[in-house]
Amino acid sequence: KLLGRGCLKEVEHVEIAEPCSWLPEVLSKLPALRRLRISGAPQGRDEADVEWALSSILSVATQLTALDFSYHGFRAPSGSIYSWPKTPALRKLTVQQMPLSLWDLPGLFSAHGLEILELQACPLTESQMGIVHCGARVHPKEVRMIGCGGKMALTLLLSMGLSRLCYLCVDDVADAKLQEELSKACRPS
Repeated sequence: KLLGRGCLKEVEHVEIAEPCSWLPEVLSKLPALRRLRISGAPQGRDEADVEWALSSILSVATQLTALDFSYHGFRAPSGSIYSWPKTPALRKLTVQQMPLSLWDLPGLFSAHGLEILELQACPLTESQMGIVHCGARVHPKEVRMIGCGGKMALTLLLSMGLSRLCYLCVDDVADAKLQEELSKACRPS
């Protein structure tokens, strides 16, 4: 009823602490929505289906400028294949506790105007790192990768454009991997 009266047309920021089936439809009817935060089920409750969270993001993907997603409290149904949704208008993206595949990175890199990328406990699922070519269009100012591992750090840094990078924060494991790879590249032939 509130949507029908236009009472929520100015809502710019929504935080979701627990999934509800009707939420993607409601989100899609909030024209001013720019910032979304999604968390999984609280501790002690059944984990939520990650498909619900991704459909919530997709329902507003073109209008979001900031997204904070925590995979903790979610689960992927057995045998399901999902990929990170494209969110082209994002300026800030925070993802926590979600293993990511090389196939997810093009979705992350769809935000060509991304200024801040924060990944916490988001390891690369593949055994090898790689360069994701569409990442070259993304030139963030700030990148934080904590608990993501050296493979993820190297993959992201080799894939993204770094011409605007002012701030880089990585943990000790990622730093060691980056130093190792840089020293190999700088060795005289």
